[in-house]
Amino acid sequence: MARSIQQCLVFMSDKQPQKIVQIADDKLDIFVGQVVPLFETPLQPWNLLSMSRKLQKQFIEKLQSSSICMLPSYNYTLPRGDEMGKYLSLDVGGSTLRIALVDLVGRTCVEQPMRISRMDTWRIDDSVRVLKGQAFFDWIAERIDEMLSKSKSMYTEDAQPLPLGVAWSFPLEQTSTRSAALLGMGKGFLAADDVLGQDLGDLIMRACKRWVAIPDPHSTVLRADGQHRT
Repeated sequence: MARSIQQCLVFMSDKQPQKIVQIADDKLDIFVGQVVPLFETPLQPWNLLSMSRKLQKQFIEKLQSSSICMLPSYNYTLPRGDEMGKYLSLDVGGSTLRIALVDLVGRTCVEQPMRISRMDTWRIDDSVRVLKGQAFFDWIAERIDEMLSKSKSMYTEDAQPLPLGVAWSFPLEQTSTRSAALLGMGKGFLAADDVLGQDLGDLIMRACKRWVAIPDPHSTVLRADGQHRT
């Protein structure tokens, strides 16, 4: 065994360095030749066209047979880029709630047209998922008040009510750019119980109105003035 290893080392030492490099390059070329087609083949025009036809077929089938998979959306335009002001962003996901204060500066700062002044995150655990009806939205309103109470340098007592944008990671039947009827949420959430079909924006603002009576100067932001989008 030792002699075999010694013979192998002698054999390798007899090879010129450039030949060893050439052998390694040849093996690498073979490897690349095997890998590249795996990435390029799915992107070939014939394959992309085939995928497109299959997607169109599924769209047509679901449009004709499903009452939930193809709900209409009224959000058909992109931001213009000149929006300005301070906004409250609400992101309700399956496991996380995120609330952020966002500053839009339009075209006055090309490098940074949007700045997140503050963003807080809360975990949505089972104790929150089982909240039914308005109780779930009261929990959200409480988190909004909690976040704003920490943002005294960013949002003052005499500030105007904040426009509210909502990202809702659950089924909705949208009826306009600012309204949508609540549908069953799934994922273990019971929030839709007792409020099924009610407007999501109204549910959130109704909960926010409860906090206006709280002696907190920052709760003024929670007035239901209709300046929100869903």
